[in-house]
Amino acid sequence: MKKETKTNILIITFLIAMAVVLLTRAYERPFQGEEKSKGNEWIEERQKMTTDEQVREMMVELEQEELKHAQAKPQQVTEGVIREVTAYNAGDINQCSGDPCISHNGENICEALKQGYKRCAANFVPMGTNLFIDGYGECKVTDRLNSRYKNRVDIAMSLEEKERALKFGIQNLKVKIIE
Repeated sequence: MKKETKTNILIITFLIAMAVVLLTRAYERPFQGEEKSKGNEWIEERQKMTTDEQVREMMVELEQEELKHAQAKPQQVTEGVIREVTAYNAGDINQCSGDPCISHNGENICEALKQGYKRCAANFVPMGTNLFIDGYGECKVTDRLNSRYKNRVDIAMSLEEKERALKFGIQNLKVKIIE
């Protein structure tokens, strides 16, 4: 089967699954009163979006649901764990998907870095979690990596720091979750 066909099948399957989830929620508790107008506004907003925007929005909603479940199981990290740590350049269209300055949580990561904030991407903790990385310091998780990197941390660096990110390479460092 061609790669394009597999990708299309995955997208269609994902859209169907999201539609089932959304419809199930709608039937479980229909909009009433003030909620009805908010529900209609939500539908109208969705209809104005392109298909890509709708898919991205649904993926964000799905991840938020998954994170709610993950947050129900508190992580108990006291010592820190050795993890693979890499660096990327926010703002580089070749290193980011979608808008290269907008992180997964919607923050303008390029602006945050300019203001001196440290940001990183990780899939093993909820958005907004602070991590302490030996040799680097503390960073806030505001972005996600490709799903194949379940335990990696990717440190965000500015576009001007390409050499620094390349030099950083892939390192195995102790990463502690700050609770």
